[in-house]
Amino acid sequence: YGRGKFADVKHFKSIHKELEILFPAAHKAMKRTIVNQYSLMYEWQGKDTSLQPLVLISHIDVVPAPDSKDWTCGSAFSGCLQDGFVYGRGTLDVKVSLLAQLEAVEFMAKQGHVPRRSIIIVSGHDEEVGGADGAMEIVSVLKNRGIRPWAIIDEGGFVGSGVVPFVKAPVALVGTAEKGMVRVLLTANNTGSAHASIATLPSPAGRIGQALHALENWRANPNSKFFRNLLAPLALHLPWPVGFAAVNADLFQPLLVKALESKGTMNAYMRSTCVGTMLQGSEKKNVVPSTASAMVDCRILPGDTVNSVVSYVRSVLPAGVDAKIDIEELFLEPAPVTNSDSNEFAWLKQVIGQVFPDALVSPYLMVGGTDSRHFTDLTENIFRFLPVRMTQKEVDLLHNTNERISIHSYMETIMFFVVAMARA
Repeated sequence: YGRGKFADVKHFKSIHKELEILFPAAHKAMKRTIVNQYSLMYEWQGKDTSLQPLVLISHIDVVPAPDSKDWTCGSAFSGCLQDGFVYGRGTLDVKVSLLAQLEAVEFMAKQGHVPRRSIIIVSGHDEEVGGADGAMEIVSVLKNRGIRPWAIIDEGGFVGSGVVPFVKAPVALVGTAEKGMVRVLLTANNTGSAHASIATLPSPAGRIGQALHALENWRANPNSKFFRNLLAPLALHLPWPVGFAAVNADLFQPLLVKALESKGTMNAYMRSTCVGTMLQGSEKKNVVPSTASAMVDCRILPGDTVNSVVSYVRSVLPAGVDAKIDIEELFLEPAPVTNSDSNEFAWLKQVIGQVFPDALVSPYLMVGGTDSRHFTDLTENIFRFLPVRMTQKEVDLLHNTNERISIHSYMETIMFFVVAMARA
């Protein structure tokens, strides 16, 4: 599982064929291009070809799924229906987007509708491993054709209930910013005996442990800008004095940081972070490894850079630990921040209001990565928003056992794309 590595690529071709069968009117209305063997691009020409197109992004690949026996309903890829939910890997991340987009086109095409501006639907096949062979190739096709989108909608935020502190109403979280990412490989070599009884200390594993302890306790300079942007539009719905503090986050930053940095999500929202992931050492219980290693995943807040974060990593390493950027993976600077005061954001807010009338709308910082980061040269208007209602419990099912979506939520997602295409 990694760049260019998939369990079985023939399944991508099977998906292509199944989509043709499920959505015949959509495939008749749109021109389909298969990019780099497995990724998809659909073009629905609008009435006014002088207008820049709306681009909708999804991806057809998924992360590996746990054993089927652990699923409450069916298996990871059975699409089991139970109690009004569809279970399966990709139901939330993020086959729901592509299917809902095609459902929307199918419905509209059967009604004889043609959109005002052209609609381009793209779906990469390797988003979960960086998008180098999918999204980046799609971007090359768009650039070669001189296509510059009016706006882009990709996965990201969602319509969350109980996920924003102190806010009871549902909030449509529209991602207008996205953290950068770099992975750093730490290595430490043994300088003494290989026998555990007479090992030279600290051992390679011990030095790696010291390095990870230092990095995971790193508290980069906080920036409350994105927290303020999130809560300021919700101020009237926040209790006193939280609403006042949110609107004046710059003034109250020390208090906000102290109150929120112990919470993983909020801490990630305010600063760059690094965490150890893959560890390797000895294969024997009583043998000191000749080399111990750890992969460190760093997520970079807009305002910081890959170089500044890697420099910090190197500055805190104990003697005998080396650090190298993992060149097998993409490393990316933070994405440019989309203007939430633009006409395009106002358009999206209107679409959200029509489909989710009970939801508040607020800009959001994506702490994870999306394929949209590869499209930043094409437009300033990138919105990372998955039009699905989710509670914290459902958010926790992403990449997890029992990933699921309610049929009602799926119908709302289809309606969102119908309205978005009709009003674009």
